[in-house]
Amino acid sequence: ATALLDGAAAAFAGLGMANWEARARAARDAVAGASGRAGAPALPAGLTEREAGVLRLVARGLADRQVADAIFVSPRTVHSHVRHLLAKTGTANRTELSVWAVQHGLVDPADPSATESG
Repeated sequence: ATALLDGAAAAFAGLGMANWEARARAARDAVAGASGRAGAPALPAGLTEREAGVLRLVARGLADRQVADAIFVSPRTVHSHVRHLLAKTGTANRTELSVWAVQHGLVDPADPSATESG
């Protein structure tokens, strides 16, 4: 499933469909997280899988509304996740949070979608 979702995300990116690409990547992250976190190392700063998924989208430059659309929640819920992420990571804003995500290996800076703003 992750390979199919990666392919879908790449196809959406090629077509310039940023919102659909973000949705495919969020679904891929959810599938990857659900398929065996038992043997995987714990996420840094005690982040939940959902928070890590939100953080990956925020680090790509998506606004709360875009993140909300990608993971099918309200912008207010995304805002709450971002507040929790800021508190858990000790960062002051979304930019510092994005840098923190790269430093802790949650976002690959070489990934072209990591700098896409939707």
